Amino acid sequence: MARGSRLAKVEASLAEAVERARADRAFVAAVGDVLRGVDAPLAKLAPSCQACGECCHFDQAAHRLYVTTGELALLTENLPDGALWAPKRCPYQRDERCTARARRPLGCRTFFCDARVGEACSALYEPAHQDLCRLHARHGVPYQYRELTAALAELRAAAKDRRFLR
Repeated sequence: MARGSRLAKVEASLAEAVERARADRAFVAAVGDVLRGVDAPLAKLAPSCQACGECCHFDQAAHRLYVTTGELALLTENLPDGALWAPKRCPYQRDERCTARARRPLGCRTFFCDARVGEACSALYEPAHQDLCRLHARHGVPYQYRELTAALAELRAAAKDRRFLR
């Protein structure tokens, strides 16, 4: 199989997984519940955030954001008008602000430039991520764990024939 054919199959596989996840509204709602479940414990940590948006420039912040199929299904329900599609930069950021705040992935919720809360945020991330894994299994949704900007690029490529990103 040629390299391009394998890549197209991977893209279709991710797009099909996201489409399947979106079709199960109870699954998408449960993903949202898991994500919102870390908000209260995070608030108790009182992490410092300057709302500068540097964390959304993944190459500048020297980190990568990984998301599950379910998080992609929730996040990509809506795309902001005029989204900036640039490698290693979140397209949901506009004027240094998140336009997907309510649907933002677990990694966004638990990443802060504030080093004093790093370990505590990691401790919140792991059990929530395990909850997401269990949700995928319980609902029969294919689990994939992908770097956000690469996954969005795959979904955009797959959208040429079908509308996966809304």
